[in-house]
Parts: sequence; C-alpha cells; structure tokens
Amino acid sequence: MRLRDRVKFATYKRRGEWAELVFITIVQGLGFNVAKPWGDSAKYDVSLEKNGWFLRVQVKSTECWVRSAGSYLCQLHGFDKRLYTPREVDYFACYVVPEDTWYIFPVARLLGMSTGGLTVIPQDVVPIKTESNRTWFWHRAVQKTAR
Repeated sequence: MRLRDRVKFATYKRRGEWAELVFITIVQGLGFNVAKPWGDSAKYDVSLEKNGWFLRVQVKSTECWVRSAGSYLCQLHGFDKRLYTPREVDYFACYVVPEDTWYIFPVARLLGMSTGGLTVIPQDVVPIKTESNRTWFWHRAVQKTAR
C-alpha cells in the first residue's frame, strides 16, 4: 500500500511511524537486516546491516508542497530543531508521499547548511522508484560505508 492511498494521519508522528514501516519493508526485501532502536533516544530511526557493515538511517516523510519553490519541503532536523551530524546518522530516507517516491542521501550533504529543511533535492539524491534503482542505491551505500 502506498502512503498516498491512505487516509490522512492525525499527526506528523503517526505519518512518520508509517513511513518507517514502509521503509523497513523495502530494505528488508532488498536483503538487509533491520534493527529498530528501543525507545526514542537514538538520533536514527533504523539501522541496516549487510555483509557486516552497518548504516544508521533517519526516515523522514513529507506532503508539504511549497508552490513558490516548486518543490516539497522535508524537515531534516529533530524535534529540537538541531541538524543531524554524520556522527549520529549516515543517511536520510525521505518519502515524498504525493509522488510515492523515496529519496536517499548521506547526512554529510547537510554540512554547512543553516536550515533543517530542504526544498531543493541535493545533487547526490537517488530517487528509488524502481526495484533496480533501489538495489543499485543500497549496494552503493554499503560499498561506500565499507571503505
């Protein structure tokens, strides 16, 4: 079930929890071992493991269209409005609900940014609409982490 096919969630937290489940389902299907930290204290939502290498992923979702920018706004900070760092998170997985599209990019792309929202997709972002794109991205992510 795609997120855009569902009824509106009562809160952003509920939508985020649903997006995490969808993300976990996708990466599990790609052969990753998935772990969810206990509680809400970790800076990342899920950890992925493949071939002994781990990635910490922060899952985000958005439905917020910014007409003036011609793009969606995805908030890439925590509830405390502080930006994530590469010491806390390796990758973002952002789900654009109305487009039914995931965007994956390294948190290092945020270095030097003064805001926690993206309205322009970074150059390194890989949309993963198809199975071949998903597989390509995740194998690339694991290879980069292994270096």
